[in-house]
Amino acid sequence: MVFKSVTLPVPLLALSLLSLGQAQQLLLNVILPLTLNASSPSIALDLPDTTHLQVSVAVCSANQPFPNFIVTGALDGGGEQIELVEGIGTWSGGGTKLQISLGAGTSSSGTWPVEVGVSSGDPLHRNLTTFPVLGDTTATQALLFSPPYLPPLMPQPSYPNYTLPSGNLTLPPPPPASSQPNFTLVLSPTTQIQEQPGFKLSLSACAIRETARGVSGSVIGLNGTSGVNVTSSVVLRDISEGQGWRTQWLVEGLTSNTNYTAWVIQDGGAVAGPIFVFTKSSSFSCHLAHSLPFCPSTAYAVPLPPPADGGTTYTASNLPPSITSPLISILSNFTTALLTFPCGRDSYSPLQTCQSCSIAYRTWACAVSLPRCGEVPPALAVPHANITQPRPAIITTPSRNNNINSTVRYSELLPCLETCHAVDRACPPLFGWRCPQVGITAEGSYGVGFIDGADGGEGDGFPGVAQDRFGVSWCNG
Repeated sequence: MVFKSVTLPVPLLALSLLSLGQAQQLLLNVILPLTLNASSPSIALDLPDTTHLQVSVAVCSANQPFPNFIVTGALDGGGEQIELVEGIGTWSGGGTKLQISLGAGTSSSGTWPVEVGVSSGDPLHRNLTTFPVLGDTTATQALLFSPPYLPPLMPQPSYPNYTLPSGNLTLPPPPPASSQPNFTLVLSPTTQIQEQPGFKLSLSACAIRETARGVSGSVIGLNGTSGVNVTSSVVLRDISEGQGWRTQWLVEGLTSNTNYTAWVIQDGGAVAGPIFVFTKSSSFSCHLAHSLPFCPSTAYAVPLPPPADGGTTYTASNLPPSITSPLISILSNFTTALLTFPCGRDSYSPLQTCQSCSIAYRTWACAVSLPRCGEVPPALAVPHANITQPRPAIITTPSRNNNINSTVRYSELLPCLETCHAVDRACPPLFGWRCPQVGITAEGSYGVGFIDGADGGEGDGFPGVAQDRFGVSWCNG
């Protein structure tokens, strides 16, 4: 179910809640914004009569003391206070003739914007366990993604009509808007927003929005300040992991060499993040490539000059044929070779199929054929005394792809070795797929030891991922 927040006009809100002291009935699966002040320091709201409720509240500003939120009638006519943690609180229960009372105290002065939500499922105000994802940045751009939702149906082909996607993969259409969560991106310069009192209310979606509004250069939804522009789309970028659709945001007009903090808010009250985003230096000359159906996982800067059509990024519509045609041909030829194996009839693994082999190979081929430009973040650029710290897998040698004859000067962030190992695990042994050995030749062409350990221990690398939530890309994977 998709939950939506509802904003009532202020005059209607005042009439519905404050006139004659009447309590308003809260609706299920709706977030209601309210304002407490010295002249109207308390509000009572009737809860729906049901056996199971999740009541959630949020404070939207750092004005203290915070209001009290008390569910009455929950304990034989008594009351139960909702405790706030980093700006939100929840209560779970049920019954009849329950109310929630909001009080700022008659001795207090000021204004307290708050939100109250009631649901029959997950609390409307909550912390999501899945983080947003950073694609990549340039000096003035950032490509970000929401947490995934609605994994697409990937029917498994069967023998004797075992078919695989063509080299120029066609992705399914996105789900209808009515079944998509309502995602809002909030992006703000880290130094400035951390100085704001509301930054400490890190689980309150409304506090995050209100705090970002007071910081120049911030993004809230599709609205940017100080020349920042945002466009969004719905994409499917994780077919190798089956994670699902994501909302993609392209943010332009950012400041170079700057650390930004990003959150994604789902359906008005659920918070994912924060993650941190570093823009590159002003000398960084590569351009973002994204939304490529034949390489859905590609969402990073590539060593190409500005697009010839005047665009600010590369997509399937303007990536040069000198690059796309050989890549699509490689993918098609691999599919043809793979189908010489009796896919669907003879099993070569209890876990893998020709389809998973095809997906793993596509991910590897795209990472190798479309080199990713890299730059060491400022935080890692200066070595620290007596501390051995890993460095991202960045090299300055020319690209291994001869089809990219670019005049752009760049350093390459090498593919993660795990992209090669994934093909080895997923494909039939008759292919004879081999990856370079760690400690011998692997380090010259792959990032080693970032996801899996250098000795092959799964997940034992540092930091255990190709890209961490602090904005550092360790290898391209």
